[in-house]
Amino acid sequence: MLVFSLSLVLFAVTAVNSYPTKDNRLLAVRKIPTEKEMILEENDILPVPVQPRNGLKSDRYRWPDAVVYYEFDSVFDDKQRTLIREAFNEVEHVTCVKFQPRLDVNKDYVYISGEDSGCNSHVGRIGGKQTMNLKLDGCLYIGTIIHESLHSLGFKHEHMASNRDDYILVETENISTQYLYAFEKLSPLYITDFGVPYDYNSIMHYAEKAFTKNGKSTIVPLTSGAKIGQRLGLSINDIRKINLMYKCPASQYLN
Repeated sequence: MLVFSLSLVLFAVTAVNSYPTKDNRLLAVRKIPTEKEMILEENDILPVPVQPRNGLKSDRYRWPDAVVYYEFDSVFDDKQRTLIREAFNEVEHVTCVKFQPRLDVNKDYVYISGEDSGCNSHVGRIGGKQTMNLKLDGCLYIGTIIHESLHSLGFKHEHMASNRDDYILVETENISTQYLYAFEKLSPLYITDFGVPYDYNSIMHYAEKAFTKNGKSTIVPLTSGAKIGQRLGLSINDIRKINLMYKCPASQYLN
């Protein structure tokens, strides 16, 4: 199963200062997906035919020169394409990663589709054409697009970190049986956190009631008052991890 445990809930707009950008500007006010729309995103990692257990620790799954090439499905109109580019810009603004339209010479690229299969993506560069799907009705939010973009860069969900038991309690009895796999704890042989602490604020973290079968919490933070599952924008530790993964110059870091 492909899930990368890195620092991947809905905060009030008053909490937006937790998500500063490189020049300390605030993220633009944006719509936040509803609980129903968040469900579209939760089962969001596409399988890869062959990927070794330690795959995402390897540079093999990085995008060379930190450039992700992409191509739009024809179903997206100009307004929707602009929104997706705005999400890419949020990542570019605080890292050395670049998202560029694909040319014929670019054989490895992300095809951004708009099928009704929800919000989902392959993880890391898998070679050739790979997919990031953004359902037109439910996935076109800045935070959701950033979340899926981080999957494409090589990040998986925060709550599956090997050290997660020090930070969260996973209530397996409240999880829908068919989605128990999405709450596995991964081995450090498979994943790395780049030395960055566990991040409740990560845009890659599941929400408290993700895949609940009874309306009760499936993930309980062990730190009192901690909120999880925000989709407003990148957290400070999300930014640090992207820069570490892609070996960005120190000047790119948000301190």
